[in-house]
Amino acid sequence: MKVFIFGDKSKLITSKVIDLCISKDIILSNDIENVDLGIAPLLTEKIPDNVLNVFRQGVLIFHPSLLPMHGGPNAIKKAFSKNAYYSGITWFWGNSCFDAGDICEQSAFRIDSTDTPKSFYENKCIPEALRMLDYALDDIRNGIIRKRKQNKSLGSYEKKEL
Repeated sequence: MKVFIFGDKSKLITSKVIDLCISKDIILSNDIENVDLGIAPLLTEKIPDNVLNVFRQGVLIFHPSLLPMHGGPNAIKKAFSKNAYYSGITWFWGNSCFDAGDICEQSAFRIDSTDTPKSFYENKCIPEALRMLDYALDDIRNGIIRKRKQNKSLGSYEKKEL
């Protein structure tokens, strides 16, 4: 399987996704030509439709919430501001809308009273994102591609804070 990784390679989650792919003998490509799968572990800008359509199996995007709840760039801050007892992570398939594609993998976990948004992201979201991606990559490699529609009526979108 040949993969293109979107995003800043120096960011913690992106570098860990690269390490995971290397450990699974996945070929990493520096360009999007003839690539099976795109992975966006830290997406800060929308991927254009013409780019999404290049990948044979699609583009898998990470989001630090249980989509469709808390879509957008402030998911963790919003969960904390609402004193949520739990949140989670979602790997979803990129489409033409922000944080709206079909869900591939999802996992929920508790927000503890000692968590901060940063510690929650680094100590809970990232390890769980890597565990779920590991599972998804094995299945994708074996031709199993899960896609479950998001129930938009249960969702919210948190706009970027200025």
